[in-house]
Amino acid sequence: MDFAPYKSRILHFQKMYASQAKSIIDLGCGPGNVAKVFSDQKPSYEITGFDLSEELLNIARKNFPNGQFYVSDTR
Repeated sequence: MDFAPYKSRILHFQKMYASQAKSIIDLGCGPGNVAKVFSDQKPSYEITGFDLSEELLNIARKNFPNGQFYVSDTR
């Protein structure tokens, strides 16, 4: 879950574009890193993640149990 190089970019995106949002869709969410950063900033976000890897989604579900995560090809 430690991905410092990306965290500042995610926080910038959240501040500029998603601060007023109620829900977030994370395509290619992997283990839920982005969901965790967003949730830390605003716990009321409804976060839905999609990824091809059931294994990574299981990690995402552990790291962010309030999110909804689905196996899906986002193409």
